[in-house]
Amino acid sequence: MKKIYFAFLGLLLLLAFPVKGQVIDYYRLQSEGKVPKDFLTTSSEDYERFTDRTFSEDDKRNVVKHKEKFLAKSNWQLNKLLRSGIIVYNDTITNYVRDVADVVLADFPEIRDNIRFYTATHYSVNAFSTDAGIIIFNTGLIAQLENEAQLAYVIAHEVVHYIKKHSIKGYIEEQLFAEQLENVEAYAKDKHLYLAKNSRSREMEFEADEVGFEKFFATTDYSRDAVMGVMDVLQYSYLPLNEIKFAPSILTNNYFSIPDEFLLEQVSTISVGDDYDEDLSTHPSVRKRRTSLERKIRNESSVDNTKRDFIVSEERFNNVRKIARYETIRRLMISRNYPRAIYDAFIILQRDPNNAYMQKVIAGSLYGAAIYKSNYSDNPIVGDYEDIEGESQQVYYLLDELPEVWTNVIALQYAWRLHNLYPDDRYLNTIIDHLMYNMIDEHNMHLDEFYPEPKEVYLAQKDSLINPDESEEEKEEIGSKYDRIRKKNKISHLTHGEEEYRFAFVDMLKEQDFVDKYEEVEEEVEEISEEEKVSYENIKERIDKEEDDGKYENYGYRVGVDRAIILDPLFLHINQKKDEE
Repeated sequence: MKKIYFAFLGLLLLLAFPVKGQVIDYYRLQSEGKVPKDFLTTSSEDYERFTDRTFSEDDKRNVVKHKEKFLAKSNWQLNKLLRSGIIVYNDTITNYVRDVADVVLADFPEIRDNIRFYTATHYSVNAFSTDAGIIIFNTGLIAQLENEAQLAYVIAHEVVHYIKKHSIKGYIEEQLFAEQLENVEAYAKDKHLYLAKNSRSREMEFEADEVGFEKFFATTDYSRDAVMGVMDVLQYSYLPLNEIKFAPSILTNNYFSIPDEFLLEQVSTISVGDDYDEDLSTHPSVRKRRTSLERKIRNESSVDNTKRDFIVSEERFNNVRKIARYETIRRLMISRNYPRAIYDAFIILQRDPNNAYMQKVIAGSLYGAAIYKSNYSDNPIVGDYEDIEGESQQVYYLLDELPEVWTNVIALQYAWRLHNLYPDDRYLNTIIDHLMYNMIDEHNMHLDEFYPEPKEVYLAQKDSLINPDESEEEKEEIGSKYDRIRKKNKISHLTHGEEEYRFAFVDMLKEQDFVDKYEEVEEEVEEISEEEKVSYENIKERIDKEEDDGKYENYGYRVGVDRAIILDPLFLHINQKKDEE
């Protein structure tokens, strides 16, 4: 059943939150209204459409060849991206970005008419432009911005990449560099040319910074402080939404806690982040970009301290950023970055402790971690916790160090607590079923393995069990010799922190619904186990027969599947033949 339940995991995380009829305060970001033309044309049509503005009579033959390849590749990749499902249009975020762009490009109507904005539901802090005039903002970037003026500067920066045709220029220069050597493989190994290529790429970034500020941003009434604020966002883009000490107690209840052995004594400090070797990077260091922009701001003749952080709407910005943060966290869950999703949800819960969506994010992430650890215990859930800086490292370390059964118990008791708040929620009910199944099937943990009373009750019994001065009535109350032996063995676990999870269900064991549900799943596990045993015997019989027939030596073992259906989620058939007269 491992593979079956793990296959359901990805499906559930993808579908859980958008389903209506659940107790949540957020639905995923979705496209609205009429489908833009960019989503309807084929890459070959786009190729023809952009040919006139791409080629020049002065182009040499090899440049023409590279431009043709660029158009073919870039249009196909862009087409694929637009149809991938992560790009949305006419949504709340995109509409707001368009309105801010109207302010930034108010004096440049021709440029504004040629640019289309869309939003990518992705957690990375990034925005990018294409030579086709499409500029895409990731929700991860919007989630980190502090005000509208910062968004305006990023728009100005990306517009320069578009009008200067940096994408195609960078591609052609890279290809021309490669031609200076015998082949691309040798080019990749030649550090001199590699550094020269990156140097040119960094020049384009400086140009986008400086021209974006001088030509577009400086013509607006947005605060110039926003430019340095954007540099802060870029420098610390790898960090979560905020930097607050994580409280592991939010994952447990009043009857058990996470032992110190599963927690870091001290998290890694946050590095400055701008001291890397930029020779090996396509982007200049943030420090150099700051210095360059600071000179531009100082040299501006009309510096006005009355410039504003918001022109379109502060209320709309706050709403858009909230949506971007929710969407970014949703994407972190889907990408199996459970520690970061938990930490970002924890950040939001500090201000909004009754936020049902963020509570469910934590429940879903704990569930995902529990199922993953049970199936892939030898592999870390996501990366190496030592690579993480700041307070979120505590969560990465915790999920890495927690034993499988601990993770399952924490996930189940957390989900059940939410179930008591939202009893009709389908998502919570589903993951509770899976966690109970996993607890029984993978860890052989039944309800009698857990303590029905708080730790203090058993500690008091421990004292009386070893007290020679107890009265006859007290001795009788404690029970027979064999009862005392069993209690001593059970109480011995109390001195070991790794066994404290056995107190996780103290309250739940008093709830008949919980007990009935657990026992129902136990029966299901037993029935399925019998079915799997029969299935295993049938498979073994088939394998033995194939070995006897000599089929294994020629073809290997069959997987037991007679037919397979392959589904392609995107299939386009374009008939470009002209009608014959």
